[in-house]
Amino acid sequence: MPFAFCQPDAAWSIATQVGVRSLDASFSDCMLPIEHRANGSHSILRSTYPYGILLIPTACDPTAIPAVLPVVVAAGSSQSLTLDSSSLLDMGTGGAVVFV
Repeated sequence: MPFAFCQPDAAWSIATQVGVRSLDASFSDCMLPIEHRANGSHSILRSTYPYGILLIPTACDPTAIPAVLPVVVAAGSSQSLTLDSSSLLDMGTGGAVVFV
């Protein structure tokens, strides 16, 4: 799974957008919206989020600004993303879907 350098436009708890830069050049730099969502699986639709989105589990903001977070790079019309704040292996402090 790729990782990205993520720079929010404000503190994580109030940020609305994030600059995302791939650490391995698997996608181009982009700006994505940020949403806080409950733990669980979420379907991300390209028609709703054409470039992708960064999801953060509710009340589990990353501790650093900027942060390095996992990214799912997708080419289809939708992508599932699972948040689990109890497990750092399952996007415990957030993760992004980037459509290419």
